[in-house]
Amino acid sequence: MNGYYEQIVREIKDALERGEDEKAYRLAEEELSMPYVDPVYEKEFRALSETAREHITEKRSAVRVLDEKTVREYLGKDAELQMCAVSYLSGQNLRNWKEILQEYFLDPAADTLVRGMLIEAMKAQEIHDAYFILRDGKKRSFVPADVILPMESEALAYSFRCIHEWYSADEPTLVQLGSEVLAEEAYRRLPYLWNACESEEIAAGVMGYVLKISGREDEIPQFCRKIGKKHRNAERLFVEKTPEQSIINKS
Repeated sequence: MNGYYEQIVREIKDALERGEDEKAYRLAEEELSMPYVDPVYEKEFRALSETAREHITEKRSAVRVLDEKTVREYLGKDAELQMCAVSYLSGQNLRNWKEILQEYFLDPAADTLVRGMLIEAMKAQEIHDAYFILRDGKKRSFVPADVILPMESEALAYSFRCIHEWYSADEPTLVQLGSEVLAEEAYRRLPYLWNACESEEIAAGVMGYVLKISGREDEIPQFCRKIGKKHRNAERLFVEKTPEQSIINKS
């Protein structure tokens, strides 16, 4: 198990070195949200999480002032420029940007991962105004302050536990990749996550997908037998249950 923790620590540090601070923060927080964390590594994960948070704050404070026209322009561009706009907005009083935010939530071209991070920032500011968001081609309402974030979700925690139970003993790399895919997909699904009754099924779909992109598609039938007949089509579940622009549908 120590090998698994060492691998996660290395990945977080590598992400920090590459300037991928949001990824480093998510990885550290993901480990800290697990039902059990080895006390030897818990302190290091907390330190890495804090380092990543400080880097993110520094970047946001260094972002040049963007006017309303530029923010709108960035939000209509590719994922990288959308992230730039959201990083800037996260350091502002988001209540003053309601019209632009509402337009972004209804934009079919909005990157779902960037959108999820914006929703996280809105919850941090305890915004109680209702917004509409486009999901599966339909408008649905949500209140940012009431959103359950991925690392607060019991359903997501259960999905993580399923992956660890299935593979952690002898496949730490596969568990790591599956956990990353699962965490990213949770952000992409904000403001709505899956229910606890779907947790095992979602986890099965994630691992079916991970086996596929890892060049181990021939192992999927064996995996399905391992976890039970009800997940016989595990490799298809994730694709079918994922909203537009999911990590899978973009691959």
